[in-house]
Amino acid sequence: MVHKILHYSPVILFVCGIAAGLAAIAISLIFKISINGLFVPEIASQALISLTSGEIESQA
Repeated sequence: MVHKILHYSPVILFVCGIAAGLAAIAISLIFKISINGLFVPEIASQALISLTSGEIESQA
């Protein structure tokens, strides 16, 4: 299977990656809007803020 994937053009693989990313974001947004679910960037930013010490945060 891996050998078959390597024969595809890098442009085709790039477009497939973009399509997969767009689909993932669309599903996340639908989840966020419909049932007020968490959005992955929100989770990441909350984790970063909770890990950042007050001394560093006060200088920002």
